[in-house]
Amino acid sequence: MPELPEVETVVRDLRPCLVGRRLTAVKQASRHALRKPWRTAWNSEVAGQRVVRVERRGKWILIILESDRTLVFHLGMTGQLTIKPTATPIAAHTHLIFPLDDDNQLRFRDIRRFGSATLFRTPGALNAFFVKAGLGPEPFDLPAAYWRACLRSTRRCLKAVLLDQGVVAGVGNIYADESLFHA
Repeated sequence: MPELPEVETVVRDLRPCLVGRRLTAVKQASRHALRKPWRTAWNSEVAGQRVVRVERRGKWILIILESDRTLVFHLGMTGQLTIKPTATPIAAHTHLIFPLDDDNQLRFRDIRRFGSATLFRTPGALNAFFVKAGLGPEPFDLPAAYWRACLRSTRRCLKAVLLDQGVVAGVGNIYADESLFHA
């Protein structure tokens, strides 16, 4: 499963291709549902919107639109979010296509369908989603006191604490293992 560094790499690759571009439409390219189905009602809310920012929160990719709506993607185990020229053949397992105003397309592909794509209508709704999901703080610049408090409040092993997305967002099995080995 892509973890924070891999998701950050995707965000950094997408940002220069998307910021300032318009999503001209939404096309559902697969009849198979993702982990959370895309609602066709969202198509009209996305079409014509300009991308203002592309960000990451934990393992989630956020595409903020000019209307303050936010497209939120989770890559699951095998998800890919890529920019392709419109003429490029559509690969199998492509679920959503967002044509852009520059003859390119943002494509969401997921072979195992554990990923998701969701539209949040307001920043408050997005924040409520992350609160309800119990998503903790980003791992960068957390004070030592925070870590001490988290470790004092549990009897779980250190790896389980690192994997808990409510304690720290974005860390998965690979980076927990590597961090513990390095320590």
